[in-house]
Amino acid sequence: MFEETVLADVAFGPRNLGLSDEEARERARRALELVGLPPDRFGSRSPFELSGGEMRRAAIAGVLAMEPRMLILDEPAAGLDPRGRRDILEHIRRLHRDGALTIVLITHSMDAVAQLCERLLVLDRGRLVADGPTRAVFADLSRLTALGLGLPQVTLLARRLGERGLPVRPDVLTIDEARVAILEALAVRDRGVL
Repeated sequence: MFEETVLADVAFGPRNLGLSDEEARERARRALELVGLPPDRFGSRSPFELSGGEMRRAAIAGVLAMEPRMLILDEPAAGLDPRGRRDILEHIRRLHRDGALTIVLITHSMDAVAQLCERLLVLDRGRLVADGPTRAVFADLSRLTALGLGLPQVTLLARRLGERGLPVRPDVLTIDEARVAILEALAVRDRGVL
């Protein structure tokens, strides 16, 4: 953070691209809205008054204000409390869904990968060892185990329920998918099909 206010800080990059102060401020306002930091509430605040999650979102807004085609995020939720983590992941999901923006996410969090990624590349000592749709890569449990990677927590829950006799699909990746799969498995069990 380089400036005295959040708005000025987010406008820093566009100004350095040669945009007028007004255009840089307008881009900064739009970018702050995109990351859930309304400029009328956050724009005049000092960047140092922001929480950790808000600081990360302001930093992302600073990049978005330059209108990139690609956004590379390295461990964007690391060190945040559960609410901050949920908020930043939701904003990343929305940015990808709503914009023509490619997002590259670098993380060790399999939960974040499951929530956000359509395609998963796994590197081991700088070597690409897996590449494919996220669900397909997570389906290869033996490979993940050999690489020291775990499964998303919700996937582990589904597998454990299956091991205990409730036929939940083991490939769920999100809480919403797990909810549907568990309700379906309970309906099957309640009909006496098990």
